Amino acid sequence: MALQFSEMTIEKFEDRMRLRRRMLQSTGAALGEGSAWPTTQKDIRASVQNCCACDSEADCQAWLARHPVADAPPSFCKNHDAILRQKKAL
Repeated sequence: MALQFSEMTIEKFEDRMRLRRRMLQSTGAALGEGSAWPTTQKDIRASVQNCCACDSEADCQAWLARHPVADAPPSFCKNHDAILRQKKAL
């Protein structure tokens, strides 16, 4: 379920950001020194907003449980194209 501003609690936001980090790690686009993605503050902001706007949280959790390592994110991931673009740029 997409997080609405009125429903956003720190806990819900942190839960969503944990999923985001797991997706980035699973697909090899993890954040941190030497990482390929995101490359700018604009990219970071967009990826956070995409995750908060996502309505596939349960699907994401299930996919991550089945794919601790993957070449690409699932098609329903709102950061799918951005992750693939950055991985291709490597």
